[in-house]
Parts: sequence; structure tokens; C-alpha cells
Amino acid sequence: ITWMGISPGNRVYFLATSEKHHLDELIALIGVEPTRTWKKGKNIRHNGFEIQPSTKETGEVEDKLQAVIRLLLPFKVDLQALSARANTGSS
Repeated sequence: ITWMGISPGNRVYFLATSEKHHLDELIALIGVEPTRTWKKGKNIRHNGFEIQPSTKETGEVEDKLQAVIRLLLPFKVDLQALSARANTGSS
């Protein structure tokens, strides 16, 4: 072994993916600007996006989870519509 590294940290984000629906359609359903997006293609199996209010990897998981909930709570109805069309969850 010439080098080994371990970096502490965590990420908390909301994720939505779909193999059938276009990325623009998914984003339009949520009403929140995503942090990161990707489109189905050669090496990518689905369209999707994530919403990550805090991109810092340091900090408490609970604080980051609360930030995601606070951001998305006003869009509860939109999230329900999105979850009917896409795979959704948090990580």
C-alpha cells in the first residue's frame, strides 16, 4: 500500500430518479432548484436530481436532515406528486 486515506464527513440530501420521465418534468413537479442533476445516457440508467441544502461534509447529520425537511416541507403536495412518478428518498 502506497497511500491510504479516510475523510470524515457526511452528506444529507433529497433524491429523485426516474427511468421513464424526463429530467425537466421531474424538476417542474418539485418547485425547488436542485443542487445537482443528471440525464439518462450511455453510462447513466436514469434521469434524476438531488437537493442538498448544505454541501459541507462537516456538521451534525441531524442538523442537515432538519435543513432538508425545512426546505421541502412547504412543497409537501408537490413531493407527493413527484413520488407518484419517480423514485424518491433521502440519504
